[in-house]
Amino acid sequence: MRVNWRTFRVAALVQIAALLVCFCGWFYLRTVAYLKGPPDGDAYAHNWSFQLIVGAVYLGGVLLLGGVLIVLEAAAAWFVAHIVRSHRQP
Repeated sequence: MRVNWRTFRVAALVQIAALLVCFCGWFYLRTVAYLKGPPDGDAYAHNWSFQLIVGAVYLGGVLLLGGVLIVLEAAAAWFVAHIVRSHRQP
């Protein structure tokens, strides 16, 4: 059994795209809800500029964790392919 890395790469890109879509939806809805509410005393935090900076920091963390997940998936695919290849009957 061989791992088709081209297919794996496409699946990884689909995962990253889905991650970005979910993150953007979550971030937008959370930010709109926060900005519609009454100010909570943090005047600097109650504007889109500050929220976008915080969102960029969150996005960096989310992409890092997504990358770690994809590396773990690649390692698992290689490991399973290696086990299957080594247990084949001649």
